[in-house]
Amino acid sequence: MNFRKILFSIFFLLIIGAVVFNYIYKDHRNVELEKASFELSSLDFIDQYSASVEDANTKFLDQVIILHGALSDIDNNSILLDDQIRCYLLDSTNVLANNKTRIQIKGRCIGYDELLDEIKLDQCVVIKN
Repeated sequence: MNFRKILFSIFFLLIIGAVVFNYIYKDHRNVELEKASFELSSLDFIDQYSASVEDANTKFLDQVIILHGALSDIDNNSILLDDQIRCYLLDSTNVLANNKTRIQIKGRCIGYDELLDEIKLDQCVVIKN
């Protein structure tokens, strides 16, 4: 009888261990291949964050978004849309080769940075220049 309890405990711990392992080491998201949850202009996106950061975070945080906007600045690994949306790029060579001022970008919203007064997106890719 005691042997069954020990065997059941070991089996239970192995199952819990497998679940925890799969949760911790799950595959990374590929934002480039994911379907966008929202598509809007960068000015509309900024307006929604200006109205209420909490509501906008509830709606957009960790969602894949396509934004259309004016290119304000190009950095080594990021671009700035309409002076308020910082987009961290996966590959910056595509943007640096083009001098257009309007851009369409796809990325994951990671929230609002109060210190820099910027909305941030990561894993961004340029869809159209």
